[in-house]
Amino acid sequence: KTLDTHLVGTEIKIKKFFYILRPLLACEWIVHNNSMPPTEFHTLLNQSELIHSVKGPVEDYLKLKKTAAEGQLIQLSAEVINWLNSQISHFKISAVSCTNNSNKDWLLLNNIMRNYCF
Repeated sequence: KTLDTHLVGTEIKIKKFFYILRPLLACEWIVHNNSMPPTEFHTLLNQSELIHSVKGPVEDYLKLKKTAAEGQLIQLSAEVINWLNSQISHFKISAVSCTNNSNKDWLLLNNIMRNYCF
């Protein structure tokens, strides 16, 4: 939704670009590692296989982000925009087949929280 909302033509605020990129890298981590992704952005970026086709521009945006104003607009190439859209589509499809591990027994944890936190 962020891409649709904030991409105007080929321009987007640099901060919004990374708001789009990070979840895509986290999705890749989840699919490949079947585990919670790290919070460290550089870990996600450095271990990403998907990013190789647009790694150069992403590294340029990272350098710019260090000195850029939060609302600074950047120009995205057609290659980057196409890559973002293809990854979003890919992970929408992948999300359907993800397993749900939410059927855990929370009784023990709930008891600990009740006994020690209240």
